[in-house]
Amino acid sequence: MIIFDIYPNSKSAIAALRTHTLRMQRSILHLLRCLPATFDFGASSLDDIEMKISSSAGLPVEVHYLHNVLIHAMRQGDLDTSRIIARKLVHVLDGAPISHKLQIESIGTDSWEGQAICRATQVARKETGLDAIAEPLTEQEELSHRGHIENALNILYLHQPEMHTEIISLVRSIKLFSGKITQGLTDTTVFGEIYIRTPRPCLSPDLYYVEHIVHEASHTYLNCLMAADPIVLNDKAATFASPLRSDPRPMYGVFHATFVASRMALSFREIYDKTCDERYIKLLAEVTDEAIRGLETIEHHASLTPMGRQLTSSMIELTDRIIQLSQLRKFDFDRKQPHRCGAGEARFLRLKELVNAVN
Repeated sequence: MIIFDIYPNSKSAIAALRTHTLRMQRSILHLLRCLPATFDFGASSLDDIEMKISSSAGLPVEVHYLHNVLIHAMRQGDLDTSRIIARKLVHVLDGAPISHKLQIESIGTDSWEGQAICRATQVARKETGLDAIAEPLTEQEELSHRGHIENALNILYLHQPEMHTEIISLVRSIKLFSGKITQGLTDTTVFGEIYIRTPRPCLSPDLYYVEHIVHEASHTYLNCLMAADPIVLNDKAATFASPLRSDPRPMYGVFHATFVASRMALSFREIYDKTCDERYIKLLAEVTDEAIRGLETIEHHASLTPMGRQLTSSMIELTDRIIQLSQLRKFDFDRKQPHRCGAGEARFLRLKELVNAVN
């Protein structure tokens, strides 16, 4: 059963993933059936392919990428490219079983990475006017940062086990890159992969990776929920203030950003409760401020399905509880502090107003 709330639940995550997979399977079969009747599927018939797809518990990342390329080619009426991509798709579906072990590696290992990275750098340029850079790691860098990723996953395993189980269920690969501007990305065209930039030297790598793993994996989970229910009904052309972006975003993007900020707040709160590590309080204050600003935009402007309203209510309930924390009543909101990612200044103004209103 899929549960539409902010709290990690491994059974709900698996159910949502199955729904997402089923939707993708149906789309692939529809596209293959739309090919000319004379199309040669090789050693397999279309019936064989349908049986294989329908019986599969999951789909390789490359299938998601090829599915997107095939849609684009067919919409353009490019029959030659459609044939080539369809054959590649069938070949991958006929290939080796999917590995369910989480991979941690540098970008530059798979051919399908380029499109997602290019799209992310284009978004960053549009938002900042600066050229984003995403480059592969050296072998030594990859080894070092793999250790930090494993430490971050262990922190979640020890202190937020349901979140850890959800991440392991949804994420096939964590791809690391060095560069500037773009911090990380999740793209439905490479579903199952999350991309994270290595942290600045001034930051704690373990804390940084806890945040960014939860951040990107939460995008993945929300994409699964949105395969089961649209959640957001606003016109895609309308834009609104977003808690994580400087430029206005469609409500779909605002909801994603708010969901992600709320989940990071939940993680920081639960890890702090179990460790009393004071470093998490500043992180908690920063992401809670982002979640609150996003929720205010959603409450004023969003058109949501019943499941969307249920999910929003759980985010509001979480932030309301965080505002009541005694640790935040002691927090120095007026002290200037760097943004948790190392560039710019942390923002706490809206949270400060709400915490002071409670006192």
